[in-house]
Amino acid sequence: MPYSPEKRRAWEADNLRRAALTVEQYKLTQGCYDCGYRAHPAALHFDHRDPDTKRHDLGWRDDRTKLITHTRFAAYMHHVRTYCNVRCANCHAVRTSEAGHYTHRRPATLTTF
Repeated sequence: MPYSPEKRRAWEADNLRRAALTVEQYKLTQGCYDCGYRAHPAALHFDHRDPDTKRHDLGWRDDRTKLITHTRFAAYMHHVRTYCNVRCANCHAVRTSEAGHYTHRRPATLTTF
């Protein structure tokens, strides 16, 4: 027998809370790869070692509901552990800028002002 809509929403909210706590705990446990910062999980980002390995279909940023099932969350965490380092916002911004990771997504022609 399927869940009632209320039970389904409660189940999804509970799974989402657990996923968020697990991600936060993982970030704090790892700390910044470069400087060791680990004071607050919101300041820690997942930084892809190679920007070409990003998989937007796993999504956490745009649609957290993608992570409410155990299978999807496990796939997300596997991807993070395999392809990402945890970096604080400052170190992430510096690395991205110095490595030019943002350039591979820019359009071929840019409008100049």
